[in-house]
Amino acid sequence: MEWKKFFLACAVGLSGFAPSARALDISKVPASDWIDLFNGKDLTNWVPKVHGTAAGQDPLQTWYVKDGLLWVDYKGYGSQFNGRFGHMAWQKRKFSYYVVHAEADNWGAQSGGAPDWAFQNNGLMLHSQSMESMDVNQDFPTSVECQLLGSMNKQNSDGKTENGTTANVCGNSSNTSMIINGTRQSPGCFTAKHVKIDSSHFQVVEALVLGDSLVKHMVAADTGKPLDTVLTYSMLQTRNDSKPLKEGYITIQGESAPWKFRKIRVLDLVGCTDSKSPSYRSYFVKSDPSLCTGTTSVNHEAPRGFSFQASAGEVRVFIPDSSPYSIRITDLFGRIVASAEVSRSGTSIPIPDFHSGLCVMDIRHGNLHYRIPLAVLGAQMDSRPQ
Repeated sequence: MEWKKFFLACAVGLSGFAPSARALDISKVPASDWIDLFNGKDLTNWVPKVHGTAAGQDPLQTWYVKDGLLWVDYKGYGSQFNGRFGHMAWQKRKFSYYVVHAEADNWGAQSGGAPDWAFQNNGLMLHSQSMESMDVNQDFPTSVECQLLGSMNKQNSDGKTENGTTANVCGNSSNTSMIINGTRQSPGCFTAKHVKIDSSHFQVVEALVLGDSLVKHMVAADTGKPLDTVLTYSMLQTRNDSKPLKEGYITIQGESAPWKFRKIRVLDLVGCTDSKSPSYRSYFVKSDPSLCTGTTSVNHEAPRGFSFQASAGEVRVFIPDSSPYSIRITDLFGRIVASAEVSRSGTSIPIPDFHSGLCVMDIRHGNLHYRIPLAVLGAQMDSRPQ
């Protein structure tokens, strides 16, 4: 995939990534690893929310499944849209680090009385709040919008339409801001790099989302064609309180324009980064040890004769023999703080960049696995006599 090179350049500079991130290449990911949000049959796990209507209700059948496609349709709205903006979220679970892949196309005429900016307009709402948590008259969920626009979405002064852009980012109406080109912005919509979309094909849009750290939008004219990077931004926040926006649901829109989706799927980038586990995948970029399966049972007491001393910026390890002990120290979010192979008693494991806090020490010795708590004093914290 085209974004592999970009990720290799940026991964080292972002916190919370596993070493396997440097070998990330989703072109080799088996199809079974992707999570299909749209199953091609029904709207299982999807929850609708239309302005003025409670979550879970869609009395005008804005969204439905037919012929293996997910349709956004306005035939039930009559001649006037009346500001009935809609969203539908896949709420089986939230995502934080992931790639979302959508294949979609606009069709049909816009609902009468709708705003001009909504012409051929839909979107992938990233890190979305749940539909139940929205106010009844709330237009847009708190989220970051990867805007989907049709092939003829730009209207000129003479009333004609021409090819515009797709995969823009919108944040103002959905209560978010981000860093774009070095500046924090909360755009109505920030225009992405222009990529011509052929109206005879479904457009393919992917977003690489790394918590609140980084988002990248990519576009292709159809499946099998190369993705082109059109926009990159970072440091997501909610606009009303400037809090980091780290996770949420995947949501699609209903903004007066008919659309159809043939695929919406997600590749979760959070998982087991222990290469000895059957659950390990080389593309995981954020570690979650709880997702490791098939490993040796874990002991929660240190090996007999094993001890350690933690001081500012290091942990000194004492082992009972000269056989190798594999040590890995992670913080409570699963991020690797330090690791070493120890075969000599008294070995110091440096922890230069970690602030004080509670960590977990994983010890592997032969076929045995131990996991014990560890209080670390970071190198930035000076030891002071009491």
